[in-house]
Amino acid sequence: MGSSMGKTTLREIRQSLGRYFAIMAIVALGVGLFSGLKVTRDVMVSSAQLYFDQTSFYDVELLSTVGFETDAARQLSRREGVLDAQGSVSTDALLVDESGNENALQVMQLLDEQNQPVLVSGRLPQSAQECVVDALAFGEDSIGATLTLSDNNDDDTDEMFAQKTFRIVGRVNSPVYANYERGTTSLGNGTIDGFMLVLRDAFDCDYDTEIYVKLNTFGAQIYTDGYDNQIDEAEEWLEDFAQEQADERYSRLKSEAERDLFEGREQLTAQTQSGELELIASKDQLDSAKVEIDSGYAQLESGRTELQSGKAQLESQRQSLQSQKTELLLQKQQVLSGLNEVAAAKAQTAGTAYYSQSVAQEQQLQASLSQIESGLAEIESGLAQIEQQSQELVTGRLATVDDRREQQFLLEFSTSGKTQSLLTLTPKYIYSTLRTDLTMSYDTGSADLYYVYGKGKLIAILSSPAEAVQLADENVGVVLNSSQSYVWERGNRQQGMRLDETTMPSGFQSASLDENVLKESLGDDYELLNLTGCTREEILYMISSGYGVVVKTGANESLLLTGYDIFGNSWLYNPATGETTALSDDDSDALFAQNGNVFISYIKKVKIE
Repeated sequence: MGSSMGKTTLREIRQSLGRYFAIMAIVALGVGLFSGLKVTRDVMVSSAQLYFDQTSFYDVELLSTVGFETDAARQLSRREGVLDAQGSVSTDALLVDESGNENALQVMQLLDEQNQPVLVSGRLPQSAQECVVDALAFGEDSIGATLTLSDNNDDDTDEMFAQKTFRIVGRVNSPVYANYERGTTSLGNGTIDGFMLVLRDAFDCDYDTEIYVKLNTFGAQIYTDGYDNQIDEAEEWLEDFAQEQADERYSRLKSEAERDLFEGREQLTAQTQSGELELIASKDQLDSAKVEIDSGYAQLESGRTELQSGKAQLESQRQSLQSQKTELLLQKQQVLSGLNEVAAAKAQTAGTAYYSQSVAQEQQLQASLSQIESGLAEIESGLAQIEQQSQELVTGRLATVDDRREQQFLLEFSTSGKTQSLLTLTPKYIYSTLRTDLTMSYDTGSADLYYVYGKGKLIAILSSPAEAVQLADENVGVVLNSSQSYVWERGNRQQGMRLDETTMPSGFQSASLDENVLKESLGDDYELLNLTGCTREEILYMISSGYGVVVKTGANESLLLTGYDIFGNSWLYNPATGETTALSDDDSDALFAQNGNVFISYIKKVKIE
């Protein structure tokens, strides 16, 4: 059976020998192709592994939109399982060659240990002005040429470079670009034309844009399960490390930006206020000057008319001085009468709070009497001079100066073209409007009174500090207490203030709304102020003056207002938790109004000996 099968097979081969060899060739070709494909992957992986080992290609790249601090790579290199970690700077930029062509290149830092380029021609850069370029994108003739940063780059890109022009000293291949594609970009036509490597000194950058990490993979080759497992295990803690570093840098940048913003706002506010004050002062000076000029012209015209009247004018002046003398004598009698009444009032108010007012009125009357006596003496001197020169013609002039130095009338008397002595009258008496009937009432009670001043006068005397503050706010004024100490001022408030609650009386530290508890904690050195009904804006003056404010924030809840800032926040201390939190002004206003705008503060007492 077997012998006949073999004979038959041999006979068929001899009869179709060409077909037999063709089939054998096809089988051999298939076996060869299969064997080649079988070993090609291992050979390609081994070649890539050798290339990456020779160029120290990184295993993991860490990226952050805010960058990394320059010491982050050093911290990472000390971690177990990390062979090397290097921070780097890179960015996409438009560079113009000597022919004027604009290229979108990725500019990368040339590292010391990782991602080492393979030199194709030329040499590596040795200074910040030199660079090596992509051998695929630049020809041999590019060595020695220069590349310049384009004006089409944005400001952020320009600010990253310490150099604007670079000289090409070599062409390289980089393991970062293992294929022909160079990636995409937001610059130019959207495609990166190539890469450029420079030294770190070529960048003006105090942070790293990425960190390259080389791990201890215990000899595992790329594209193997062992290598992938090593990378997967490391990625978990590397992501946490990158996030931690990014958060720290973000917090630092944010705090620096907020500090710069705060300082800038403070400076702008100060400059604005200074400028406004200067403008107001300048306008006031101009307005005052205009008034004085107009008054001067009017007085000059009047003076010319008076100078033409000669002796008649002198007579008129004499009569005017006589009239003033009569008025001063009458006022002197009124002042003397007032002094008698004040002396009687002093005897009645001795030992009371109104005694100081009587003393002040007596001093004012004494000053008025002294000025009246001085005015009478000057009028007598003027009358003597007018009488002496009544026969001379008046050829003088009238001059005026500002009201801070009073008004001066200069009358020049001359005969035969010669100027004689000048008559200068400078009245310095105060026209008294005191009534001859002096009526004083006295309140021997102990209630505190609050004096509201505004628009140049005393507006009201109130027993409620809250009503006094609101009235002063309406009239752009101030509030004084019975000891004449400032309680509240409109507009005299700092831009921002934060108080330390631990330095306040114990009752305020506990944010109590019980006035008895608060008064007991204040002792005799401070005065309690119930400012219920005021607005948040009004009570911030107390914070600016260094006094905390207890505010009602709920049915059975109260907090201590300890500060405010220029960003529109109020700072509230919660004694139950010991925490201080910020609340926006709008939310604060709503919260305080909802609970009746209940505010309690205090001020330091001024003792009058």
